Amino acid sequence: MTEPQTPCAVHPTRPAAFRCDGCQRTLCDDCIQMSHRLILCAHCGEMAVPIATGRPVSSTAHRKTRAQTAHYTLVDAFLYPFRGTGGGVFWSYLALLVVINVVSAFVPFAGCFLGVISLLILLLVPRLLFTIVRSTADGDNELPEWPELEVWERVVDALAYCVIIVLCVLPTVALVWVTGCSLVTVDGAPGGPSCIPVLALGALVGLALWIPSFGAPAVYDSFWLIPRVDLHARALAVAPVEAGLLAGALAALVVVSYFLRFALGQLPLVGSIAVTFLMVYTWFTGAHLVGVYFRRHADELERLYIG
Repeated sequence: MTEPQTPCAVHPTRPAAFRCDGCQRTLCDDCIQMSHRLILCAHCGEMAVPIATGRPVSSTAHRKTRAQTAHYTLVDAFLYPFRGTGGGVFWSYLALLVVINVVSAFVPFAGCFLGVISLLILLLVPRLLFTIVRSTADGDNELPEWPELEVWERVVDALAYCVIIVLCVLPTVALVWVTGCSLVTVDGAPGGPSCIPVLALGALVGLALWIPSFGAPAVYDSFWLIPRVDLHARALAVAPVEAGLLAGALAALVVVSYFLRFALGQLPLVGSIAVTFLMVYTWFTGAHLVGVYFRRHADELERLYIG
């Protein structure tokens, strides 16, 4: 026989999950506030303590628990770069890249200066993407702030990101080698089997592998997890259908970006802006999708990667 739930002191029709350590009110989820680390009473500001054992006691853990059970669709994920205050990060980065491209095209002598700025910005991107994955896995559905420019650490982040990309390209290379198709005959010309189906399959496998190989080091803060393909394969097996859908969504973004670049190639300014927009959007949304996978299956993946 289950025990009756304690009602919220302010909303009697709702069950209480916390009790205020100051005013002693029983509190539902609408009666609490999140600080950086603690869960606080929304009425007096004192710490809120969970009533039931096993409930999260920190704001990060509570946010993660709520996000795991909340209804969150693929459409919600696609709107991620534009949501909340984090949207400013997306638009500011996009605007900066567009300005750099336009000025470089019309002011040749500014190329060297703008190249240095572009390099510094590019060094920040991998850490921002790792942070997006980590914050998403922790239950946050808004873009984080830009990381600090600590050059050596950002170089390490960039190298780790490059290793992940190489790892995810290997399935395509292996399939090309096994099937014996020639990259010269991508268009299906005589001389060997067409590589189009092989490249498509390899890219899809690589994108699926990208989910755990990028997510694990970001969520568990260990670049040593990157080459653990054995663990990545088991991570995909936790929810293979969902992993396939996410890989398909990532593939769709990449394909649209490619065709947009081809279609707008004759419109330098408009094409550059459109392609830059889709590139930044794909980076941010792709990292968020990886974080969503690690959020939904947090318990299984944590046991798999860190025991």
